[in-house]
Amino acid sequence: MDKDGLLKDFEWISKYAHCYPVNGNDVVVLESPQCFYQALSDGILTAKKRVVMTALYWGTGQLEKSLVDKLMQTLKKKEEKDDKMEVEILIDYTRGSRKNLGSSTQMLLPLVKEYKNPAMVKGCSLQVSLYHSPQLRGTLKSFLPDKWNEIIGLAHMKVFVFDDTVIISGANLSNDYFTNRQDRYIKFENSKPLADYFHALVKAVSSFSFHLQHDGSVKFSADCPHHPFEGSYDLFISYIRSCLQPLIYPEFVSTQMQPNCTTSGLVQKSLRFVSWLWNGNYWPDKKQNIFQDMDGASQLKVLNNKDTFVFPSVQLGFAGIKQDEFITKKILQSAKSSSQVCLTSGYFNLTNDYVDIITKSMAKFDIYVASPEANGFLNAHGLPGYIPSMYVYLTKKFYDRLQNDRRNESVKLWEYIKPGWTYHAKGMWFYDQHKTGPFLTMIGSPNFGSRSVQRDLEAQVTVITSNKNLMKQLHMEKSRIVDFSQPIVKETFVQPRYNVPKWVAMISAIIRHYF
Repeated sequence: MDKDGLLKDFEWISKYAHCYPVNGNDVVVLESPQCFYQALSDGILTAKKRVVMTALYWGTGQLEKSLVDKLMQTLKKKEEKDDKMEVEILIDYTRGSRKNLGSSTQMLLPLVKEYKNPAMVKGCSLQVSLYHSPQLRGTLKSFLPDKWNEIIGLAHMKVFVFDDTVIISGANLSNDYFTNRQDRYIKFENSKPLADYFHALVKAVSSFSFHLQHDGSVKFSADCPHHPFEGSYDLFISYIRSCLQPLIYPEFVSTQMQPNCTTSGLVQKSLRFVSWLWNGNYWPDKKQNIFQDMDGASQLKVLNNKDTFVFPSVQLGFAGIKQDEFITKKILQSAKSSSQVCLTSGYFNLTNDYVDIITKSMAKFDIYVASPEANGFLNAHGLPGYIPSMYVYLTKKFYDRLQNDRRNESVKLWEYIKPGWTYHAKGMWFYDQHKTGPFLTMIGSPNFGSRSVQRDLEAQVTVITSNKNLMKQLHMEKSRIVDFSQPIVKETFVQPRYNVPKWVAMISAIIRHYF
């Protein structure tokens, strides 16, 4: 596929997501957990103006503490020089405030005690925000214990911004993800508009989140007039939508509930900031396709000869924000008989819609999943220890569907198994038969399952490129997964490690929507 064809086949994405042209030579596919950790460390230490970090949680080990120490070191240097530095950290409330064996909030508290100062005295400000799902309220909040309350909904985004550098990943900020948990990580350098977008997204979410205080308590944002679990559910959802709408296109906000809340304070500043970007050269007009009526050469000239295009997407299904799901469906549906699509999830639990698209497609698919031994819930205590069995059951159900639809020759299942490692990678690589490397990839936090679509706050990017070096990097990234994968065939399911207790099979139809 040449550049003209690449733009033509996927120009529709610019109608549904903001487009960020970048130079493919400024994009680096990080190879390992160690590279990911080093990139985070370097980003913190070299940041001059801002650090924005959002993940499900922040771990409590030595590597995680070292990141906190580096943040403290960077802030102190800026303070000494009377330079400005803004640090924004966003984690999930339930996962980040677990009380057993320490918590993310305890790990981050020293930073807050030293630098939480909205007035930016001495030039430095820091805010630690904790998103709380509005669906966790009432009886559920009263009776669901720690860990189990996380099944209701989470802030699941994994994005890291250091000045004008952005790292998109599916990895959290804890020891396993820095050592022996396979994930994906892509770094975009010299990408200020993309960095501004994700900074604005984190600010918007922070405006309806709790904030960590000096004494270790949390206080709900003064910018949001509606409490997530004590106030009106409908009004809080409306407020969420009013904050996130500038970051997505109106098509993806359900018309069942229109925003009816005014914004103030920090969120007003965020929205003015977003509006400024919206009217600039980097974001296409809401109703105009930036590639419309232009041949490939003209498109590339207008976009400063960029060879790579990044499209962020957001998902918060219960609030009617379904941008990422829509784009994922359309990409899967766009696959032709000449296409090879590689899909992966550490927690294989495809929605029925995704399954239907794949089984009816003319394209070839390779789907990589965690083996039972590589599942992140392996050896968990109590009922969570049976979660790998649920994923085995769902894998078998999907395999049977392929057999029944006679798609088992063109849709292949693979299991990742590497001694001592767990598997957490997620995303997509899209190939054309005329290219040796993928020209499209999706990377971010969604697992393509029910909870990613309906319950969690997710963020992902679709990257389309004609840069040969980047395509090679993406191919090598997938190859590193292939190297430790083996095919799932009929005989796989009779192995003892694939045994599923009958009671797990019976309840999987229900609990699959929570994992």
